[in-house]
Order: sequence, then C-alpha cells, then structure tokens
Amino acid sequence: MRKLVFILLFTIVSTSLFSQNITRKALIGIRVAEINDSVKAALNLSSKDGVLVTSVTTGSTSDVAGLKVNDVVQKVNDVNTYTVKAYRDAVKNIRENDKVKFELISSSKPLVLNSTAVGIPYEKSDKYDVVYDEVKFKNGYLRIITTKPKTTGKFKTVLFI
Repeated sequence: MRKLVFILLFTIVSTSLFSQNITRKALIGIRVAEINDSVKAALNLSSKDGVLVTSVTTGSTSDVAGLKVNDVVQKVNDVNTYTVKAYRDAVKNIRENDKVKFELISSSKPLVLNSTAVGIPYEKSDKYDVVYDEVKFKNGYLRIITTKPKTTGKFKTVLFI
C-alpha cells in the first residue's frame, strides 16, 4: 500500500513539475513572396490572390502538410493570405499541436491541406544543457530558458528581465 501511495504521489508531483503551461510557437516553415504579373503568367494563375511558396523547411508544419515550392497559399485557417503581411498575421499565433488548414493552388488546382502544427525545435548543444521552464506571473506565465554548461568552472552569467 505504501508503494502505491508513493508511486501515485510521485506521478502527481512529477507531472506538475514537468508540464508546461506555455506552448511552443509553431514552425510553419515556408518562405513566401507576393505574386506579381510575371509569376501569375508563369504559373498560369487566374489571379494574384495569395502568396507564393518559395521554400519549404524539412520537418516543418508546411512540410508535414505537403506544401511544395510554387504552391500559392490563399488562406490559412480560413484567413485570407493575399499579401505577405496578411500571411504573417494569419500564422503568428499558431502554437504547437494546433490544427492548421492551408487552402492553396497547387499545379493550377485548388487544394486543401490539413495538418497539426509542429513546434519550433528545442535548442541542443554538446557543450551545455538547455532547461525550459516557466514561472507564474500576474494572470499568466513567463518563460525561463537556462543554459547550464556541461563542464565545471566559473562562467559569466547574463540575466535578461
């Protein structure tokens, strides 16, 4: 019985210690450009509505969804993305594990792609450990990112508040 109580207590404490309230931002992973007349003609588009995908990052949300270079993204989560600014505004608050819906033109055909957002990768190094944590502050949380050298010795410290 003591073992069961200990295991249960350990599980509750460790879950609360290691769970994060702040979710990571999504790695959308495409570079986009506005469509001009020459791009419209070259891709045989009926309009200049949308933004042109110029590159796709491997392993990103866009890559997992299936976007390709020269696709034209017209909407993200039902928000029009007819300019680069509109695209950035549409994706800036997407977080890891959010559902993402891309409406686009691919090879001159309309296409809808659905995916789950992939988070920005955690930082890694052979020289230090990176610890991600948070502290409760007012009505929310503040992120704390600490790097801890893997070697011993005296190290300079910089603290941003």
